[in-house]
Amino acid sequence: MPSLSSISLPALQDGGYLQHIPSLNRGLQLALKSNVTFFMGENGSGKSTLLEGIAEKCGFNIRGGNRNHNHNTGHRFNGYQSDLAPYINLAWSPQGNRRFFYAGGEFF
Repeated sequence: MPSLSSISLPALQDGGYLQHIPSLNRGLQLALKSNVTFFMGENGSGKSTLLEGIAEKCGFNIRGGNRNHNHNTGHRFNGYQSDLAPYINLAWSPQGNRRFFYAGGEFF
């Protein structure tokens, strides 16, 4: 099973709230080299926004649960979607495990 190896995001000039998140608005390049990655920061720093975008790109319901509880009604989830997901690019390594745990919610 592949594992997430990198996350990239271009500079955001969407005119919306995303361009006002300093940790995301200038773009992002993250190489994930460990089996465990922690996102830490102040409230409002973009942690949940980033994780929800990643979750949606992976087919998870960003309201919680797992892929077996996705309540999918097409590409987006019942009117609740990540505004960041369309901009995120994910790269996968051929080895590893595609599992997520989000302490502020319930992606598994």
